[in-house]
Amino acid sequence: MMTLIEDILTVLAPIGAAIAFLIGLRKYSKGQNWLKARFMLSMIESFEKDKKINMACKMLDWDERDLDFSEGKTLHIDNKMLVSALRVVRMDIESNEQPDQITARTTFTKEESCVRDAFDTFFDFFDRLYALEKSGLLSFSDLWYFYYWFELLCHVGEHKKDPTIQKAFDNYIVAYNFVGLRKFIEKYKKDSKARVDYEIHYDLKC
Repeated sequence: MMTLIEDILTVLAPIGAAIAFLIGLRKYSKGQNWLKARFMLSMIESFEKDKKINMACKMLDWDERDLDFSEGKTLHIDNKMLVSALRVVRMDIESNEQPDQITARTTFTKEESCVRDAFDTFFDFFDRLYALEKSGLLSFSDLWYFYYWFELLCHVGEHKKDPTIQKAFDNYIVAYNFVGLRKFIEKYKKDSKARVDYEIHYDLKC
């Protein structure tokens, strides 16, 4: 009788170990997901609280409006200023991957410099996120909160009913080597599920 029990236990031991392993793996996975969720919440909070990023978001969303940009000063922004501020100067082109619109005018007004600083901060935020995604710490699907901005950057010319604005953004992102943002936009364009998720999220917001 003892031999039979011992044989049964011998057979069941690996199964029990496998079950224990799966339970442990599930708990580990839940723990990792929780840590990732907390991290993403902190990144979203950082995105929303950054004054320059907030300014860039408003410039993308609006065709024309007044924005507070420093020391209580107000900056009037319209689409024409965006095109002027985001122009690519000839001296900044170093590679063969040249944008199709460059300018020899190398000086910028204080207001234009403010616009450029805001978008540099905005674009750089996504470059930093891309470094985390590339390392495997995040997946593209973790970034669903930012799909709205990927969608807007893909079709900003259509959104603002001015194709020159689309060229201005595309040229700027290429010329100043915001690789991470470019990769995210490319992934978004190819990921039909991401676009569906964006549409659902946008419908819920509306």
